[in-house]
Amino acid sequence: MADNEIIRSLERMSEEDPDGFSSDLLNLINRQKAEIDNLNSELTLLKNDNKHLKGLYEDEKAKVEKAKGKVIDICKRLKTTKSEAIREFAERLKNKSELLAPSVYAEPFRAVSVEEIDNLVAEMTEDNDAE
Repeated sequence: MADNEIIRSLERMSEEDPDGFSSDLLNLINRQKAEIDNLNSELTLLKNDNKHLKGLYEDEKAKVEKAKGKVIDICKRLKTTKSEAIREFAERLKNKSELLAPSVYAEPFRAVSVEEIDNLVAEMTEDNDAE
C-alpha cells in the first residue's frame, strides 16, 4: 500500500470512530508531515543564507586579494625608492670627498669629513623632517 492509500484508509476509519486509534495515528502523521514541511522550509532558508554568505565571502576574499596586490606593489616601490636614495647619497658623498695626501711618501686617498656627512644627511632628509 502506498502512503496516500494508508492515510485515506486512516481518514475513513477515524470518521467512523473519531476517538479511536486511527484518529490518533492520523493526527501523529499530520503532525509529522507539518514538522517535515517546516524543516524543509528552514532548510530552504538556510540554503539561501548559505548562498548569500558564500557570495559575501567571495566578495571579501576578492577585496583581500586586491589589497594584497596593492601592499606588494607598495613594498616594491619602497624597495626601489630606498635603493635610489642610497645610490644618490653615495654619489653625493663621493662629490664631497677631497683628495688627501698625508705625506709625500703615502699614497693619496679620498676622504669625506664627518661634518660633510652630517650636512649631507641633513640636506637629504630636510623634506622628511618638515612632514
